[in-house]
Amino acid sequence: MKTFAVMLMFALCAASAFAGDRFFSPASDKTVRCETYVPAGVQKVWASLATGDGWKTFLGTDATIEMRPGGKFEVLFVPEAPEGQQGSEGCTVLSYLPERMLSFTWNAPPQFPSVRAAEHKTIVVIDLMKAGADRTLVRLTQHGWPGAGETSAEWDGAFEYFSKAWPGVLEALAKHHAPAMETPSQLPSAGDPELDPKNGWLYTFTGLKRPDLLATLTDEEKKQFSDHAAYIKRLCLEGTMVFAGPCRDMKGPAVVILDVRKQADAERLMNEDPAVKHGLMKASLHPVRLSFIRWRDQ
Repeated sequence: MKTFAVMLMFALCAASAFAGDRFFSPASDKTVRCETYVPAGVQKVWASLATGDGWKTFLGTDATIEMRPGGKFEVLFVPEAPEGQQGSEGCTVLSYLPERMLSFTWNAPPQFPSVRAAEHKTIVVIDLMKAGADRTLVRLTQHGWPGAGETSAEWDGAFEYFSKAWPGVLEALAKHHAPAMETPSQLPSAGDPELDPKNGWLYTFTGLKRPDLLATLTDEEKKQFSDHAAYIKRLCLEGTMVFAGPCRDMKGPAVVILDVRKQADAERLMNEDPAVKHGLMKASLHPVRLSFIRWRDQ
């Protein structure tokens, strides 16, 4: 009963958020989409995006954000402009999962007056995904654009505008958390292979300490294998590791795939693996292209 009451309360709050807005239905399938890696933990990045003070700090704009469904999500890009023309006045929070996802309505800038005056709003969704102990993948998607039968030159202009504007916002977020970096690690890469987030590393186990190791483990070696499993699990929870495991037929290799850019970091992680460190298994390191990752490319 308590769960039902909470769900009902959320539904009522969400409904109130939509009360003053209209959304295209069906909407176009086109989206504005951009993403960047921010060199900070999820908690810090969330504070930058889910609070008015956070937006003011990384973007230099006044903002009022009320983190509740239906609460204000107003970022004032031009506070000296007349009221109603300063920024995202009238936009609201739609939903959120702390430190994971935030969605809100969004309007158009004043240079597109008919779109800005329209009751229709687009929707912005920001996803945060842990990509290391102090690294967060931030993905922004703006959807809800009108379909071919309802679009106009101004709607098309607004789409082009935000296709260029949102990447700049994410770049400012990344630079705020790494002010010494001239070019944050973002998609697509700025040209430095070490900054390309689709470049990773893997190490594969190429041999055992002795041929009959698994059948003749000593108590000390059993503990070292246990430490190896705990180490791999920690890399997984940190977001540093994409995948680890052996082939079930025991004929193919066992591999650990790392979401790290630099060879030196990958070598350190491989050599600190207790199975490698204590010589239980020999390992070989290879560069790998992380072309598709389910949580990133779905």
